[in-house]
Formats: sequence, structure tokens, C-alpha cells
Amino acid sequence: MMSTVDIIIPTFKREQLLKRTLNHVKKQTFKDWHCWIAEDGDTPDCRNTVEPYLSDSRFTFLPGRHTGSPGTPRNRALISGESPFVAFLDDDDIWLPEKLSKQIQFLDAHPECVILGSQCYRLQDDNADLNSLPLYYKEFKLEQIDYFRLVQHNPLMNSTVVIRRQALLRSGLQNDKIDPPNALDYDLWLRIGVLGEIWRLPEPLIIYRDIPEESIRSVHDRKSFCTILINVFESALTGDGNIPSPLQDKKYDSYALAIKNRIVELIREKKSLSTWNIMKKTITQKIQRLTART
Repeated sequence: MMSTVDIIIPTFKREQLLKRTLNHVKKQTFKDWHCWIAEDGDTPDCRNTVEPYLSDSRFTFLPGRHTGSPGTPRNRALISGESPFVAFLDDDDIWLPEKLSKQIQFLDAHPECVILGSQCYRLQDDNADLNSLPLYYKEFKLEQIDYFRLVQHNPLMNSTVVIRRQALLRSGLQNDKIDPPNALDYDLWLRIGVLGEIWRLPEPLIIYRDIPEESIRSVHDRKSFCTILINVFESALTGDGNIPSPLQDKKYDSYALAIKNRIVELIREKKSLSTWNIMKKTITQKIQRLTART
């Protein structure tokens, strides 16, 4: 029997964190879900961790070939499910008990909403007290996110998001060919977001494990960061390689133009950074020569 929500969890070598994440999935007050645990590989450690949960028919384990991209196991899970709603969950984040209940209630009342996120708590130390965590975002009221704002910045934490499968069928899956495989969720939001409304609930519904060295924020080189965003925006315009992006439809020309303008801005920034790096290197060399003479 089809469930209401497919929960998509990609995982790779984080068995203890995965166990905690799965335990909190089981605590959801909304019970009509199916959880797809998709390993980026096929290891005994992951199998042993997942095995106890499989006695609950709502859990399915999907191992596969290791690729290094979280998009590949996510896609494996996405095509395995058929529920009308899809919820994304990273293997180190924690859902609060009312997470699905509140979001499904909102989506039922807002049929034009295709992406729904929420506020979240921030966990920066695995030993921290989970009951006294700060908010990740500055406090906000219930808000509809303008698409042009989405193009400028991604305000949607992956593990907070629930989408409609009908929108996913039109947008395509995650593009696991993006290299490096960063911000794949952002690319997907950009493709799905043109198909309807984007909302964010003000209640914190998850605990986001915010370890900077394990996220895109570990890319301290601004030039590399620009390259990552350019790859994401180009994928948003073209699609996942199987289904053309909705942004190719002429009725979304204004959105596509906004993305193209962002790409131009990022290319210019990369060029200016390259010029500055050359100048800085030249100045440093001159200082070193002068210092050596004295």
C-alpha cells in the first residue's frame, strides 16, 4: 500500500549518526511514511546498522555502487518510491517529532506549494544538549519565498524540505554529474521552484548538524565557491541529463534570465579574483626581493 511520504536518506560511513537519525524518524507523530536508506556503496557496517530497523516494513535499505556523490543514492531512493510527497533527510540531521505532521498539514491546505522548508535548530557540537540549541536562521514569520530571492541565496536547509512528487516528475532528479557534488539540493530547488509556490514554516522542525568542515562552507577559496555555484546554476538551466529543466519553457524566461545574470556575475567575480591573486603574487615577490637586498 502506498504511503503518504517517501523519506529519502543517503548515507556513507556515518553509522552512529545514521542510527540516531533513524531513531528520530521512528518518533514521528505522523506515521504514514516509507523511509528509503540509500547507501553510497555496500558495506557490512552500514548493513549491520540498518538491519534492526528493517523489521519495520516502513524501512527499506538500498545499497549500491559507490560514486562519491550523494545525488546517486538519493536518486536511487527517489525512483524507488511513489508517494505523493517526498521528504529529504541527511544522515546526520535530526527530525523533531511533529516535523512531518505539521508540514503535511500545511501542504494539504496549500495545493500550490511545491517546496516547503522550515526553521531549524543548530548543532555544532555532538556532545551539546539537544534541548538548548540556538536557531539556525534569524527568527522569521511564515513566509512565501520569492523565486528571485532563491536565485540570490538558498534559504532552504535540505533536511527541512518536503516536495510534491508531481513537481519532481516535471523537474527531473538530482544531477549527480555535477562535479564537485556540492549544493545538489539547491539545483533541484531552482528547477522545482518555478512550478509553484515556495514556503518556509517559522517553527524549528529539525536539528541541523552544522559541522563546517563537512559542508560547502569548508570551501574557503572564494574562486572555488564561485565555480560550485556556476555548476549549480548551469545544471538548473539544463536539467538532470534525462529530463530538460522546466526553466527551458518560455513562460519561465524571466526566471531563466535571472539565473543567467547570476552566472555572469559569478564569472566576473572569478576573473577579478584571478587578477587580484596575480597582483598579490607580484607584489609579494617584489617585497621579498627588496627585503633580500636589505
